[in-house]
Amino acid sequence: MTNEARRMSDLTERLQAAAAAAIADERPTLAHDPARLRGITVELTIANNGAVIEGRCWVERATRPIRGDRPTPTAAGTG
Repeated sequence: MTNEARRMSDLTERLQAAAAAAIADERPTLAHDPARLRGITVELTIANNGAVIEGRCWVERATRPIRGDRPTPTAAGTG
């Protein structure tokens, strides 16, 4: 394995570990009502040398509209 390939492999392993740690921090949020899970965003801040400075994760949930919050249709030609 070349030196460049080894560095890329090390970087990939560090990124995977940081992403896994960021997702693990959101484990309670992910476990709550998983049927409404819409997406997960992972953000990793990387230094110029490839070191992971920070890892964060956001969980996005699908929302259900509340029936009373929908706009009511108006008759043609009125308000």
